[in-house]
Amino acid sequence: MNELPPARARRAVRNAADRALRLGTVPIRPAAAAVRPGLEPLVARLSLRWQAGGPLPGEYLRTTHDEILRVIGDGPTGRVLEIGCGEGLLTERLAPAADAVVAVDTAEGPVARAAARFHENPQVRVERRALPFDRFDGTFDLIVCADSLHHLNSALFRRGLERLLARLRPGGRLVLLHHTGGTGRGDAVHHAAAVRVGADARFVHDRSRALPDLGPDGSGVRLDVFRRAGTTVSPAPVRAPEGEVPRPRGGATRQDEGRSRTTVA
Repeated sequence: MNELPPARARRAVRNAADRALRLGTVPIRPAAAAVRPGLEPLVARLSLRWQAGGPLPGEYLRTTHDEILRVIGDGPTGRVLEIGCGEGLLTERLAPAADAVVAVDTAEGPVARAAARFHENPQVRVERRALPFDRFDGTFDLIVCADSLHHLNSALFRRGLERLLARLRPGGRLVLLHHTGGTGRGDAVHHAAAVRVGADARFVHDRSRALPDLGPDGSGVRLDVFRRAGTTVSPAPVRAPEGEVPRPRGGATRQDEGRSRTTVA
């Protein structure tokens, strides 16, 4: 349905203000993160509140979390890293199929609440970390980034992506999900990740899916799955729904093709 002129005008004003806020803070955000990790994403979260008119609604979170769980499948997920865990809502849904979950965020308050949520669950470790400034211990079978990497400027995103890809075990998957409203930074993040993976035979772009009508002002959401060649954890296959586009599997071996899932970066 087409928007009425006043609605289009309001959306244009919000998007212009969001872009000005993001661009105006790019030079100081890396320094703020280095001094105190909680400062850098603060402006980004305020920007998202401006776009959405408030905190991310529960229905949006439930729907996007459902999509992430669907592409992950029902099988075991091994060791999991979640970037931008917030208060642990998605973490709580990732944990049952995982051997261990490391959930990180830069914001002190949400990290404290997430840690309290899992204080009796030794399987889940919640930490205050800042990508790409902090290094993560060990390797992972699954890395999930939901509405988190688009807060980074281009240079920081490239550094962060390299660190995440380096932490994937053979067969491990990187799941990216970001809204594409406002400045369109979510699209830029996914495009950059696809280009990086496409240039490296060690990785495969398994899945790309657009979720229209979600996100701020129904602007849409993008979900992509990237995989490191090889096999470790083998989740149950999930049939791709109508409208989902399988990605070419350049660089995968015959054994890799046969064991990898066809349907999370």
